[in-house]
Amino acid sequence: MHDLAALFRTRFVRELWRRLGRDLGDRPIALFGAGRHTTWLMDTIADVEGGPRIAFILDDAADGNQSISSIKILKPTEASPADVAAVLVSSDAGEAILAQRAREWISTSQRETTPLVIEPYRGLP
Repeated sequence: MHDLAALFRTRFVRELWRRLGRDLGDRPIALFGAGRHTTWLMDTIADVEGGPRIAFILDDAADGNQSISSIKILKPTEASPADVAAVLVSSDAGEAILAQRAREWISTSQRETTPLVIEPYRGLP
């Protein structure tokens, strides 16, 4: 059964990535979380055509010299919510906690339009 769940998750994320690219157009996104899930996510979406551009990865423990798949990892204090259209929470275990951190980060924005917070696994079994 584990293999079926892994296959579902992979297909689900790849389709989500395509939809985000279609819905957001050329507006970039940020990922929140720089752990194992983000490494898995970057590998999973690497060959998906039409996905959104990732501006940066946010992580509270970033040290300024890290990256995943050549995308810089920044502390939330080092990035501006005004630079992205959405924040994808990249965690399958701590999604609610990271979503709250993403909302806190977004609340620091001075722009009129607020970036979306996307919780891909919210509501899934």
